Amino acid sequence: MGSQPAGWQPGPLIRPPIEAQSPIEFQMAMDLDPGTASSNIRFWLGPSGCETMVGDKLFTSRFEIKYLISAFQAEEIRRVLSFHMTMDPYCELCPGFSYLNTSLYFDSPDHHCYKSTAMGQKNRFKVRLRWYDDEPDTPIFLEEKRRTTDAISKLRAKLDRPALAQLMGSQIVAPAHVLSTSSRAQARLRLLLDTMQSLNLQPACHVRYMREAWAGPEHEYLRVTFDTQVQGHVVTGNDFARRESPGWKNIGEQRTILEIKFESTIPPWLQSLVHDFGLHRQSVPKYLLCMDTIHGVGHGVRQFAMTPGGIR
Repeated sequence: MGSQPAGWQPGPLIRPPIEAQSPIEFQMAMDLDPGTASSNIRFWLGPSGCETMVGDKLFTSRFEIKYLISAFQAEEIRRVLSFHMTMDPYCELCPGFSYLNTSLYFDSPDHHCYKSTAMGQKNRFKVRLRWYDDEPDTPIFLEEKRRTTDAISKLRAKLDRPALAQLMGSQIVAPAHVLSTSSRAQARLRLLLDTMQSLNLQPACHVRYMREAWAGPEHEYLRVTFDTQVQGHVVTGNDFARRESPGWKNIGEQRTILEIKFESTIPPWLQSLVHDFGLHRQSVPKYLLCMDTIHGVGHGVRQFAMTPGGIR
């Protein structure tokens, strides 16, 4: 077991492990397409608690599975994780062992990204700008997150803070705002801006939540996160919502969003955890939830609600 933060101690396992399914059986049971291959791209955890790609690649690729769990389940799951994983070093430094994650989502005038998710389209994408504090000298990240059946690929450009104001008012960012001089970093930005310009993507909604993250062994990409306190904020003109801005709204009934992110297979001990706790894969679209919350019922194709049974 890796070192854990002071003040946090694991409790005893409340359920004995069971014989795990094979990785392919487990993926099929969770409606993963066994024919969808993910690439062998490795990640490391950056100092801001976010995922950063190792190597000079344009896209990263992985699988993601989400569950809605209670506060009690979250605490018990942490006990199991502590025997196999290590808490993200950045979380160890944060109050409550979790950090604030804020995103500005972009969408077309006809809400193409919203509707594609609401209608359950297997192949879809979303574009967002993400940051982790309001400090003027910390970076922001422009991202395109694309789903192809069950594989998730991400294109990310690391920008300086002044780029945020530019993206609020236009779909143009000067190359000087990219925090890298490599040609591939510039290529990432061009691809992202091309997507935004081709669909006329505009700021649509702010989303924020608290995230607690756990990391697997260094030789493999495995990450488990707990997201809580999900809130949305309307976009007003060219202003972006800050931590202290009034008007943040809680989405429905607050429950913990457990997410497992992996590269190709889930280890047997984690398969057992999902089985033992009776977890069922669910769709938990934060952007849609926040859009419905801040704009009211009937904004989009359908209304989502976080309930004990999941998203409906």
